[in-house]
Amino acid sequence: MAVGKNKRLSKGKKGLKKRTDPFAKKDWFSVKAPSTFAVRDVGKTLVNRTTGLKNANDSLKGRIFEASLADLQKDEDHSFRKIKLRVDEVQGKNCLTNFHGLDITSDKLRSLVRKWQSLIEANVVVKTTDDYLLRLFCIAFTQRRPNQIKKATYARASQIRAIRKKMKDIMQKEAQSCTLSQLVTKLIPEVIGREIQKSTQGIYPLQHVHVRKVKLLKAPKFDLGNLLSLHGESDTNEAGQKVEREFKETVLEEVPCLSKNSSLAASMAPKTLNFITGNANKLAEVQAILTSTPVQLKSQALDVVEIQGTIEEISRDKARRAVDEVKGPVLVEDTCLCFDAFDELPGPYVKWFLKALGVQQFHKLLAGFEDKSAQAGKIVEARGPTSFGWDACFEYEGQTYAEMPKAEKNQISHRGKALAKLVEWLSKEA
Repeated sequence: MAVGKNKRLSKGKKGLKKRTDPFAKKDWFSVKAPSTFAVRDVGKTLVNRTTGLKNANDSLKGRIFEASLADLQKDEDHSFRKIKLRVDEVQGKNCLTNFHGLDITSDKLRSLVRKWQSLIEANVVVKTTDDYLLRLFCIAFTQRRPNQIKKATYARASQIRAIRKKMKDIMQKEAQSCTLSQLVTKLIPEVIGREIQKSTQGIYPLQHVHVRKVKLLKAPKFDLGNLLSLHGESDTNEAGQKVEREFKETVLEEVPCLSKNSSLAASMAPKTLNFITGNANKLAEVQAILTSTPVQLKSQALDVVEIQGTIEEISRDKARRAVDEVKGPVLVEDTCLCFDAFDELPGPYVKWFLKALGVQQFHKLLAGFEDKSAQAGKIVEARGPTSFGWDACFEYEGQTYAEMPKAEKNQISHRGKALAKLVEWLSKEA
């Protein structure tokens, strides 16, 4: 055989399209359960990346996830119960879910069905105080009476009708007097089942009484504020001693930013404004401030590249990049924290300091410095909920931002001052 003529080495076929990995065009998102459950991280889900007019967020909304209640509560006693969660909103890389239904596993149901006893079922349609329409299914089994000799524990038809009526009355009473989230807190520890078992003792003793299924029939109009409250801040209130560490805040004076690709005209305010953020707390704060304007605020969780520079340079560049992505009017924001002792550092890079130190240690940055000059307040040890940036360590007139009511904070915060100028501009152009 001639040199270089190895027949076992075949040449690849020419002209074939190069195969691409389908996962290269997908992104991972975290699924978050409401704060009703002990464990918030349900898992991860895949979605095709945003391309053209097809938005990844729209593909995620409405997805149903099923999780074991034992995993969500860290309690193996709930291993036979399954919870359904529905994605209602996407913030950044997080899918915010709401309760969508409940069921028990088929093996648990089959283990309860036995001979020599009566199975009693009832279902009822109820409406919660926040206008969720649900159908609740209850199941129960008759139990041997004390000192009973007879093998069978069959209930008479009249007793079954009376028990079924009790079941419906109790389910209606418990569900119609509370919100959906409050109903879930009753379903988790089997409050309704125990109440039914207790109230029917005079008719016939029951055992294994469960609300075996909850089906969502109709949900009210989507309210982002209600969803954010389900995924909201912790109620913990960590008190600390005041430490005189003062700060100076920089407010970006010019809020609107126009670009050649923007549809926002200088003579007309936009009907829809895209807020570039994936932070649910920021979105709720801005929505509360802009309620008096006719503008509809939409959240767009874009991963915009941030340049290095001053707060004005960073904000303007973010706005231009966001406009190129959204092809419409955008609202971007960036904050900085300037200590006089540090010659106005950390500035716009404060989030990296906050991430490294944490809110509880943030005030120690100024330890040992004599220069404690400030314009608007003080840096103190964290007080109040610590789930929203550095609000817990900003003190203004005796209260930290985290301790203040939302409306009061919105009037004096750096974000509130910048948005006040936007509200004024929108009112003039409307």
